[in-house]
This record gives sequence, structure tokens and C-alpha cells, in this order.
Amino acid sequence: MVGAQQKSSELVTRLERLPFSRWHRNFFILAFCGIMFDAADFALFGAALPPIAREFGLGPAQAGLLATVGLIGAFLGALFWGTLSDYIGRRTSFQATVGLFALFTGLVAASWNVASLGVFRFLSNFGLGGEVPVTLTLASEFSPGRIRGRMAGNIMAAFPVGLVVAAALSLAIIPNFGWRALFVVGIVPAALLFFVRRYMPESVRYLLSKGRVSQAEDTVAEIERQAFGRTASAAKSSRSRTSGPKSGWSRGSPCSSFSRRIGSSEPSCCGSCRSAFCGLRTASCSCCRRSCSSATFR
Repeated sequence: MVGAQQKSSELVTRLERLPFSRWHRNFFILAFCGIMFDAADFALFGAALPPIAREFGLGPAQAGLLATVGLIGAFLGALFWGTLSDYIGRRTSFQATVGLFALFTGLVAASWNVASLGVFRFLSNFGLGGEVPVTLTLASEFSPGRIRGRMAGNIMAAFPVGLVVAAALSLAIIPNFGWRALFVVGIVPAALLFFVRRYMPESVRYLLSKGRVSQAEDTVAEIERQAFGRTASAAKSSRSRTSGPKSGWSRGSPCSSFSRRIGSSEPSCCGSCRSAFCGLRTASCSCCRRSCSSATFR
């Protein structure tokens, strides 16, 4: 139990100390696009509401109620998916929320009456509302501590960008193709699901909370590999090759300690067993424990 806790603490510390890397950049782009599509999809309904009201003969009060149904769905979705992500995982929740709002946004285009439109909009916003807290949780759990606030803030900057995208799409599509075509475009965020597997692993902290330490370690190792690349590995290998003097001597060997005590800077090696020991005239071999003269030194 103590070993698992120590390992968990070590993995979290390794995540915290990582520099902003290519892996973090890819994760940031994916999270940014998720929030942007979320905001754009959320705003599409406001632009489409006037032609929807004309087609179904809705008055101002009825149109306002239809819009409120979507807000209720977003509110409940945030509560539901934020809690559920603690049980099924952050990445699974992200995939579910994106898939949910993309699917039902597309189905809004197929609405045949006000009731079906209200149901599809409620379910679409149920996914929209859950995607934001899940994404922010992932961002906070993967971001290095020193830039966590910056990453979360920059990801949320995607929300106003999404509103601008929604306005541009509405101006380009509704006058030429109608409001239904606008919601067909809302299926596009489903493309994010193809990139989640590659660029968004399951949260390390979630895996540790479920006792899946080996999976968490694999995830951290992969992030470190992409963060440091082959250069760091080569440097580490080079340091290990040059960390000790010649003749098979290492800093952690018994002779190393003995050599430091007597002030010798260069160890020697016993000709009998190739064990390193201090460079005195006579000394005790750290392996066979016998005295050797300088004639046996190599």
C-alpha cells in the first residue's frame, strides 16, 4: 500500500515537472477545438431561432421556452458529466459528450415538429454542458503546475472564438440554404473523436485513483518520451557511460567509498577478479577481500 502511494506521488511529480512540449501542444489544440465547437454549436440555435419560429408558427413566448429547454439541458449535463467522469474516466466522458452533442445537433435538422426539436435540442445541450467541465478537468490534470492557470485560461478563450464561428456560419448558410443546413454542419465536431485516441490519453490522476498504476506509468512515460525525445535519452545514456572512471569502477561500489576516504582520485583493478579498489601500494580487494600488491594492479 505504501509502495503504491509512493509510486503515485512519483508519477504526479513527474507530470508536474514536465516542460511545455509537443505533447502538451497537441493536447491543447484538441481541447481548444472541443471548447470552440461546443460554443459554436451552442450559439447556432440563437441564430436559427427566427426562421425556426416562422416555420413552426411560434410566438415570442414559445420561442423563448424552446431556447430555455436547451439551457436546462446544458445545466443538467454539466452536473451529470462532471460527476460521471469520476467513475468512467475523463477521456471516456469527453468522447461521450462530443459524440452526444454532435449527433443530436445533426438530428435537430431532421426535426418534424416542435416536440422533436425540443427533445433533440435538450439532448444536444446535455452533451454540450458536460463537455466544458470535463475538458477543463483534463487540462488541469495534465498541465504542469507552473502553467496550469495559463493553459486552462487559453483553452477557455476558445469559447468566444466559437461564438464568432457560429455567427459567420449563420450568415453564410441560413440565407442560402436554410436553418436545417446549419445544424447539419453541427455534426463536424464528431471528427474530434478520431484524434482523441492519439492525443488525449486517460487522466493519470484518474488512473491512480482507481489503482491502475501500471497504466498511469505507461502514460507518463509516453508523455515524457514526446516531451524530451531521443535527445534526452541519448544524453542520459552518455552520462551513464561517462559517470565513472575506467576499469569497471562505479561510484556506488565499495571501492568508491574507500577511495574517497583515503583521498585517492583514481581506482585500480585487482588482476585476479577485476574488482576495483583504491590505488594504494597495498590494499584489500573489495571482491575477494585479500591484500594485493601494486604489481597486481591494472
